Amino acid sequence: MNSAAYKVGFLKAIIVSSVDELMDYGDRWDILREDSRANIHCSYLLTKIWLNTYDHYAQPRIIFVEDKGKIIGIAPLSTYRIKVYGIPIKILSLIGDAYGILGMPFISIICYPGRQDVLETIVRQIKQMDWDTLKTIDMESIEPNNQYIAQVRSVMRTAKVTSNKHLIAEIPGSGDLAKSFNTSRININPMLRKMKKEGHDVNFRKIPSDDIDRAIDIYANQHIKRWSSKGGSFFTNPDNVVFLKGFTKAANDGGFGYAHEVLIDGEVAAQNFGLFKEDTAYNFRMGINDEFKKYSPGWMVLYYSISSLRDIGIRHITLGKGKEQLKSDLGGAESNLVGVRVDRRKVSFLTSIAGSRPMQWLDSKYNIKKGFSLMDLGKESE
Repeated sequence: MNSAAYKVGFLKAIIVSSVDELMDYGDRWDILREDSRANIHCSYLLTKIWLNTYDHYAQPRIIFVEDKGKIIGIAPLSTYRIKVYGIPIKILSLIGDAYGILGMPFISIICYPGRQDVLETIVRQIKQMDWDTLKTIDMESIEPNNQYIAQVRSVMRTAKVTSNKHLIAEIPGSGDLAKSFNTSRININPMLRKMKKEGHDVNFRKIPSDDIDRAIDIYANQHIKRWSSKGGSFFTNPDNVVFLKGFTKAANDGGFGYAHEVLIDGEVAAQNFGLFKEDTAYNFRMGINDEFKKYSPGWMVLYYSISSLRDIGIRHITLGKGKEQLKSDLGGAESNLVGVRVDRRKVSFLTSIAGSRPMQWLDSKYNIKKGFSLMDLGKESE
């Protein structure tokens, strides 16, 4: 499928459906992202890495809105297919959000605040696209995203969306950072003194780009081991390892990422990876070696990471969605994530019959709900 252009009043909408075509928009994409103060996860570079890594699962359907050649709005969308009840379902979602694949948080609509005409153009194009479910969720609650959601609701029947939250913690500008980490479970300074007294060697390390492959391999292997008895790990899929390596290297090389690890007696005990923009850091992935669990290595790497980030002017850290104990212990303020979902065609029908007695009976006999899986787009097209 090639890109398509549509004239909407004085604006032009262009739908890009291949990564090759996307290359023509890189510079203008990031100009709009910077001018509109969109999240760093929305960068052109990271978007392209995700699409290249998962091109056999998801394909771009990115809407650009132009005014006299200037890009004034972007809906960074992709499409992929899953099977539900054995029936193929086509999902249109934000890039970085696909079932069973390592995602990118906080991807959102990129638009100048107050441009209702741009959002109307984007939603009009979305409505005309080929999809069964529109899923644009877990966006930051900022003006363009909230106005986009309102616009979708005004022209389409929306489904219920569970509201997630993410935690934003403030980093003290000075003083002993360890005091901010004092909880009923762990006190960093006494722990470090105890380890030193026991003869342990604790080192914090900033991982250079040429060593990221090694670090991510360790992270993935530890994740697989930790989650083997808890439903399995994302990282048994090698594509997720490839993406995390590319994502982390690109951010490191671009000067907007960090990759940290703590070593105990020369062995990796914990790692932390993320992005930063201006005075805010966005933690992406953190992992620990269970062999050192009694030393709370997650707290240790977070302590050293935040100390390092504070030294370069970072004053806030976003820890992402989820309710891990470590996040709540750190303190900070919860912030709502927003989104909208629309089901139509096959999904609307399946939703209407899912709770019916005949479907419950069929599921009890044949376990038909089990057939929920991501479809390989390449295989499907053969």
